[in-house]
Amino acid sequence: MISPQLEQWLDAHINFETGKLSKRATMPTLERMQLLCKYMGDPQEHVKAIHITGTNGKTSTTRITESLLRTKGLYVGAISSPHLSYMNERICLDGKPVDSSLLEHALTSIRDIENSVDVIAKDPPSYFEIFVAAAYEIMSHEAVDVGVIEVGMGGLYDATNVCATEVAVITNVELDHMAYLGNTREKIATEKSGIIKPDNRVVIGETDENIVSIFLEAAHKVNATALVVGQDFEILSNEQAVGGRLMSMRTPYATYRDVFLPLFGAHQASNAMLALVAAESFIDAALGEEVVIEGFNNARSPGRMEILEREPLVLIDGAHNVAGAQALATALEEEFERARRIYVFGLTEEKDATAMINALGIDNDDIVIATAADTARAMEVGVLSQALRDAGVETVIEVNGPLAAIENAKALALDDDHIIVTGSLYVVGAVRSALASS
Repeated sequence: MISPQLEQWLDAHINFETGKLSKRATMPTLERMQLLCKYMGDPQEHVKAIHITGTNGKTSTTRITESLLRTKGLYVGAISSPHLSYMNERICLDGKPVDSSLLEHALTSIRDIENSVDVIAKDPPSYFEIFVAAAYEIMSHEAVDVGVIEVGMGGLYDATNVCATEVAVITNVELDHMAYLGNTREKIATEKSGIIKPDNRVVIGETDENIVSIFLEAAHKVNATALVVGQDFEILSNEQAVGGRLMSMRTPYATYRDVFLPLFGAHQASNAMLALVAAESFIDAALGEEVVIEGFNNARSPGRMEILEREPLVLIDGAHNVAGAQALATALEEEFERARRIYVFGLTEEKDATAMINALGIDNDDIVIATAADTARAMEVGVLSQALRDAGVETVIEVNGPLAAIENAKALALDDDHIIVTGSLYVVGAVRSALASS
């Protein structure tokens, strides 16, 4: 890990992920990020990027893309957020969290710039902006062949959007972060289309024609080449298999049949397909069957339909919006025989608790443990538990803190029960870390 002094400096910056969203969050700008990068020598300009946005699936798509290109023999860097257990996870090199010495060197350079440049000191970057800048510095210094970059939120004004994009990917568009991205899918799509840059290849996973047209128009304006699901690429089959999915798919470059992906949920096939098209678009060639088989087989997406323990089953999933909760509910029904479920459930305060609860499809026999992560953005346990009762959930238990909540769940569970941890990545991350260290 980095030194306590450097971590203290980092934590002193505005963090929109864990703190209350301030007025600055409603005034989006790339100026701070562009200025910081300028004083760093614009390292992002030396990193060829695959830039990935979308309401759901972007983290899994990022990780699968990274696995495919690494299997092809490329030296790959990746950015994702938030981290589940420790901050190094946000920046990966060659499939592994960045070494603390590299991270500390990059963060120290940024701290020195902030301390010596008045214009940056007067309007300092956020926690997220600092990490993204550090990631570009590290990937530039390491001379990666490609950086696979996950957008934090939105697209146009996201701190990642200073990168030298070669391939832009849009997984889908749903209603989320509406206070900051817009209150309609069309407005959110327009914000996400901001990652499309001149002469890019643009991989579009959205299926709504009205939304797709927004991305097509944005691509046309900058002479980018759009590839649209259902037209230029498609899933030919997507079947449940032991430990994952068995898929066949057609890309603009090749057709692949009966390829295994060790991730649960039918929706992961869509993420895998987008990752495959993104990777092939980057190299402008087919990856080849052997690379696809190995790359998919090596793909992992921690915190997404991830099984941590069995007997009883403990499954974590960072479903943090309604569409994600619906996908989780569908995957649970398809992948696992129905059993009593004990949910460890926490939300951030800006979420629609009733809509999330309804999307999960909680049965009368199920138990829900309402909890809250250690973050200022967490919905209060009492507020969440009242929403659960108002939605008709019969058995609700209030437990302060994810660690106490998972201990409570395991004490209640029989061997054939299923413990499902979801609703907030901060709750999921805390539980994952606790069980990994136990």
